[in-house]
Amino acid sequence: MMQRLMVSVLICLLATPVFATNFTDLPDDFVPNTQTVEQIQPAREQNRDLTFWNDEGELLTLFPSLVFEGFDNTLVGMGEMMGCLGMISSTTDDECFEPGTIVEGIEIGALPDSALYVVIGEQAFGNFTPWIGPNTFEDALVARFDPPVAAFGCMFQMAIVACDINMEIYGPSGLIGTDTIFASMNTFWGVSNSADEMITEIIFTTALGEPKLVDYVWFGDGETVATQEATWDQLKSFYK
Repeated sequence: MMQRLMVSVLICLLATPVFATNFTDLPDDFVPNTQTVEQIQPAREQNRDLTFWNDEGELLTLFPSLVFEGFDNTLVGMGEMMGCLGMISSTTDDECFEPGTIVEGIEIGALPDSALYVVIGEQAFGNFTPWIGPNTFEDALVARFDPPVAAFGCMFQMAIVACDINMEIYGPSGLIGTDTIFASMNTFWGVSNSADEMITEIIFTTALGEPKLVDYVWFGDGETVATQEATWDQLKSFYK
């Protein structure tokens, strides 16, 4: 019985195709993940002084002054994928972005800092806008802010496989909170801080090194709408 089991396992391993470990080395017959998980729900409980958001509309209603970056001004052409070294910022000057094409205040890319980030051009995965993330699947995604911010949001595009994503949120004093969500295609995640300590960095990881891509990001100083313009439910969820 044991011999049969070992033979079966060996056959399965031999029959399993070798898969790429980064986006720029995907096989020609790769089929993107299409799973989308409905995540529209109110803001979740706070972690220390943080509030986490699954609803993009609610976050933007309470924080209407956030800056948007969609990575649309990339040099990567339609249907192409390109890996570039370093981080994406307003000063980036490489084959993926020219200086000044990314808004100021954010630096986003792969960890470690010497790793490649990848730009997935329009229609490379059937996507209508560019996606960015770490080129090597096991690398973490990091977003850094200068000046620090009070709110951040992003749209995940888990093009390979849906999985849990872990977030570590840092401020000047160090780690100020964590969160975990199950993300697939078109999964929004956001965080805001109701305390004096602003957010300087967010690190995104996965337990098994699954690949991570984002479509766009929102970030800013956290200026909120006037009390009379916000709904009571929004205020309760933010200040509870």
